[in-house]
Amino acid sequence: MPTNRKRVSRKMVISEEPLTECLRYYFLHGKYGPRPGAQLPGLTQVFRMRHPASADRFLEAWKLHRAEILREWKLEKRKGKCWGQKNLD
Repeated sequence: MPTNRKRVSRKMVISEEPLTECLRYYFLHGKYGPRPGAQLPGLTQVFRMRHPASADRFLEAWKLHRAEILREWKLEKRKGKCWGQKNLD
């Protein structure tokens, strides 16, 4: 007797991480904030994303926001490469 046993394909949902001020600063400079103890929006987000268990989320966020961050870096006319470009590309 024929059966209809097909696997149901599930679409992979990629959650877009919003580019908060703290995440932008981390991708540009590799530090959590401009001054120690500063409470920037999204600081806990960056702490969680830097954990080795969620490294893939961190790389996805970099790939998603890479063009915007590099555009900002070049508009500031900084020399060299930003932290994200050196360490994540």
